[in-house]
Amino acid sequence: MTPQFPLMKVTYMVPSSTLRSSSKRLPLLSLTLDFNNGSLNLDADWQYLMQLNGHSKREWFTRSRERVQIAMNIRGNQPVDLAEITEEGLLLPLDGILNDHYGAASCTGLLVIDTVGMYSGAVNNDWDISIYLYDRQQNNMEFKVKVPLLTGATNFFEYAN
Repeated sequence: MTPQFPLMKVTYMVPSSTLRSSSKRLPLLSLTLDFNNGSLNLDADWQYLMQLNGHSKREWFTRSRERVQIAMNIRGNQPVDLAEITEEGLLLPLDGILNDHYGAASCTGLLVIDTVGMYSGAVNNDWDISIYLYDRQQNNMEFKVKVPLLTGATNFFEYAN
């Protein structure tokens, strides 16, 4: 069953790994989408982020970045009503800042919410959130993060009351 209340916040994390430069354990990926306040915050291990892409260029992997932090504004900051998303899905523009050991750089992107199986015909009440981010300072460098939004797993997200 599709939730009756608008989606306000999504949190997603991939468990920690030991970093080479430190004994401190950090998550491979930590993501918070706050639709109510129009913000996306991502903190990730560089190598893991590049592996998620599936089509990263070789030179992207060899960059010396260890962690990346991305803070984006989600345009149209308001809770998302999953019941109102059409067959085409929902597309929200993003803009913000990418921080790594090189410093801060502007980036842009898209956030796409569509139902699992929308393109294979096996539509159900679960959703995929795909985030496409583009580093303006690095020619054609794309980050892609895809996270599940399972309507039966309310510990991952919050609905408006």
